[in-house]
Amino acid sequence: MRLHEFLLANEIRHRLGYKGIRVSDSLGGFEGEEDLMVAGLTVRKQHLGLIRDSKPPWAMDPCEGVIGMNLDNKTFISNLVRQGRVKDAVFSMYMTPKSIGDAELTLGGINPSRYTGDINYVPAIRIGEHSPGWFIAFDETYVNGERARIGGVAVADSGTSNINAPRIDGEGIYKLISPRIQPLDTKGTWGLPCSEVSDLPMNITFVIGGRGYTIPRQELSVGELVSQPGMCQTLINTPPDVDVWIFGGSLLKYYYTVWDVTQGKERLGFAKVAHSP
Repeated sequence: MRLHEFLLANEIRHRLGYKGIRVSDSLGGFEGEEDLMVAGLTVRKQHLGLIRDSKPPWAMDPCEGVIGMNLDNKTFISNLVRQGRVKDAVFSMYMTPKSIGDAELTLGGINPSRYTGDINYVPAIRIGEHSPGWFIAFDETYVNGERARIGGVAVADSGTSNINAPRIDGEGIYKLISPRIQPLDTKGTWGLPCSEVSDLPMNITFVIGGRGYTIPRQELSVGELVSQPGMCQTLINTPPDVDVWIFGGSLLKYYYTVWDVTQGKERLGFAKVAHSP
């Protein structure tokens, strides 16, 4: 195995092909290559990060290493295709709210039993100097049916729990939901008193590929802040260094997603599931 030290820090992006544009500084260890098996599928000389040190939130769910599913030639899915372990250069995710469970990752294909209707595909795009992540365009945004006049580029990231946005966009959406939602720190956290959450109507719809994809109102609060008892954090964060949207679990767990890594034809597909809004 070839090893050299790595640190997953804010300023290091996609060092491991990790699916997402920003990883916390909570992991340290070594990069290397190793034979790796997932669900009976073995890849030889898979590039991965071997964890030496971890801090919360990673430390709460200990693991030995991390691999990515990005759009480069080092990722597990790319190697599965290159080494002939799967026929189709695609993986699919059936993410779900905790109340539903039974989430599923399909490697090398799609599970039609998990979604309804057709799959709406949009092309993956390249953004400036960013490494090849799952960047997609979205046309506009609606909050409680009102047009927010916000569109642009987002990265779809199953490793992000909620939603990240540029400050001006996140602030604009919160103004349409309620002026009671205010910044709680300088790191981009927003919230309001937990006693007021149930009073607020909220659904946020992003228009992607000409179709609307909605985050329902139950996602508004992600829970009470330990550091500020009685205050509940809301779903959109606006970290100072974020210049594109990140669509995380708050949106992805309400749709079936298909991640097509076919070289030169990379695209991301969305389809409705039984619990879609």
